Amino acid sequence: MSVRNGSPYGKSASKAMKDAGTKETGHRGLESACDDFANSWDYGFGQLSKLRVRGEVTLRRHLRKLLRETGSEGRPSGSHRAPTASGEAEASFTTEVPWPSLWKFAQFAYIAEQYGYRYSGPDPELRDSGTPFFVFRPLPDARERADRTRERFPGALEGGRLPGMRAWPVPVLTLPGARSEVRLLHARIAIDYYGALGRQRIRPWLIGIPAVFLLFLLVNGELHATGLRVAVGLSAALLIALAASRVFMRRRRAAHERLLERSGVRWPP
Repeated sequence: MSVRNGSPYGKSASKAMKDAGTKETGHRGLESACDDFANSWDYGFGQLSKLRVRGEVTLRRHLRKLLRETGSEGRPSGSHRAPTASGEAEASFTTEVPWPSLWKFAQFAYIAEQYGYRYSGPDPELRDSGTPFFVFRPLPDARERADRTRERFPGALEGGRLPGMRAWPVPVLTLPGARSEVRLLHARIAIDYYGALGRQRIRPWLIGIPAVFLLFLLVNGELHATGLRVAVGLSAALLIALAASRVFMRRRRAAHERLLERSGVRWPP
């Protein structure tokens, strides 16, 4: 069972921690420890609440950025034009992953599609930038989709419920009806993201990591046998971790590819 700050469970648990004292524990020596733990408990819930709200705010902010940069006020910096069937050029939206979670980015991609912009994979113009950038292109019925979504969710951009997401107090959790679509979007994004990272050259790391440790030894006057052994050990550990991360990404990418194959989705298209 999860416990959330602001919910009856979180409040009652926090109150129970606060009320824990000598009468309840039966030993005066624990009073200070109970007080300290109660304060830490409240602090922890407060930080979790801030993280949840921050995630919601940044998702809305990024959605507003997409709608602003693809609006009618002209071609913004960093956005490109995608020709539509009618020959009329419309703005696409290019972005890196602004969250540490690809699932959050998949939620954003789902919401963006409700406003008429579909995740289209890596931006080919920024393929060699060193940072993965992804593009959202307008659907043929983008305007109609956006109008329907604004009608159904009039306050989404100002704090109301987002399309496909639960309402307060957990607005960034996906509703069951949208979860399968978000899962498939997450698989596509993960395949593209891990693929972009996998294309990055490993040779600079093989040279750079030992060079940094050697420079550190030189600057600190520790260029002796013991220092060199420590530097070699740390360099080897980091390089092994780097190689392990490559293996992990390949396996995760293969797992996502199998998920899309089972779902009948061909990706890349």
